[in-house]
Amino acid sequence: YAVDYYLQYPALTILFYPPLLPLAEALFYTLFGVSHFTAQLTVAFFYLMAAWGAYVLCRRWMDTWMAFSVSLLFVALPAVAFWGRQVMLEIPAYALLLWSSHVLFRYLERSRPGLLYLSLTLLAAGAYTKQTALFIAPVFAAVICAHKGRNFWKDLHIWSGLGVFGLELLPLAIVTLKFDRVNLDSVVGGQWTQFSRFSWKGWFYYASQFSAQVGWVTLSLAGVYLGVCLWRKAWSRPDLFFVGWLVCGYVVFSVVALKEPRHTVLILFPLAFFALRGLGRLFPTKVVPCIAVGFATINLGYTLFASNVPFVSGYREAVDYVAARAPRNAVILFSGYRDGAFVFDMRGRLDRQDLSILRADKLLLRVTVKRELGVEDRGASEAEIGDM
Repeated sequence: YAVDYYLQYPALTILFYPPLLPLAEALFYTLFGVSHFTAQLTVAFFYLMAAWGAYVLCRRWMDTWMAFSVSLLFVALPAVAFWGRQVMLEIPAYALLLWSSHVLFRYLERSRPGLLYLSLTLLAAGAYTKQTALFIAPVFAAVICAHKGRNFWKDLHIWSGLGVFGLELLPLAIVTLKFDRVNLDSVVGGQWTQFSRFSWKGWFYYASQFSAQVGWVTLSLAGVYLGVCLWRKAWSRPDLFFVGWLVCGYVVFSVVALKEPRHTVLILFPLAFFALRGLGRLFPTKVVPCIAVGFATINLGYTLFASNVPFVSGYREAVDYVAARAPRNAVILFSGYRDGAFVFDMRGRLDRQDLSILRADKLLLRVTVKRELGVEDRGASEAEIGDM
């Protein structure tokens, strides 16, 4: 069964990515059919949920228009908008992270234990979407501890909630430790590591990406607001929460050996929040909501028209060509930079489920995490390739 399955769906991401987004995609495929459009529609749904989650979270501390502006600016951030239009994990994980945060603060306000369990379950769901969503766990713990004070250690619901949270994450932990060497290697590092995680370059790498990820104006406004709070020592409750979100996430991702700007998309929301709080420091209170909405709208318009998402076409045409000419039960050897696109389009041809696919990269090459970090020829002879 395993060999037959591999030949039909050549192990694109099994055990490398968690299962929650694929399960959501399966539901959307059932409803709307198997296509790239449907896959992007799945992410678009989570994009909308992330925007809504950002709004309801900020609404706790802001009026309607300011909360709307933060949400609009958040989805308009160049990095967020880019990954919101890709079939990847960041935006679905973001949606669950934002809703988990909202439910956590509802728990602190109402002291209803069920809300605590729900918040931790949503966070666990975020981890089953993208493991790095767990970076926020220490911040959640700090928020609860600050609210409960000495009663933190005596609250049985907190300990039972942590127990349930641990049990929810246990299957993910077992699979990761037993099978997921690639992800573990990306954390620990190896000869492929671009620079030491303890070097200045390692610690300032993500800071150097912020201007491209959120834009200079947004970054400057956030810096102004944080500077004023630091100077006056006037930190509100949401300020401390989002500072913890930003700092904790930055430290966690900086410690991870594999450096990718995509990783820190999950910590950009606080910058949007601080940027619009910064507008409140620069303009009179009465006009701030109008300016905030205008600022967020301009950012959204600029992102939509100036930040086009790159794409590669031709895979479906290649699939149609092969499907029209390959004999029954043929085995196709495919070599290409984005072989996943070819496999996906081929599996979408329900009339050619007899065809099997071998990925040349898996047979002939060793790829270190990603091609840019190193590709090595396995050195197989013609006879060995024939045996394969």
